[in-house]
Amino acid sequence: MLFFKCIYGGIVILKDTETKFIFDLMLIIDEELTNKLKTLLIETIDSWLRTHFYFI
Repeated sequence: MLFFKCIYGGIVILKDTETKFIFDLMLIIDEELTNKLKTLLIETIDSWLRTHFYFI
């Protein structure tokens, strides 16, 4: 199971999470987690990025 523990005490479970939610999450979290989420998006759901390029 893929998850990130946030500094605020929350846990975000990324398995079966909508890609748009992951992208929005990148906008509000710190740089370390943003880099991990970028890698996740590029490695696992690159087709979504191509389809929704206007979010980038």
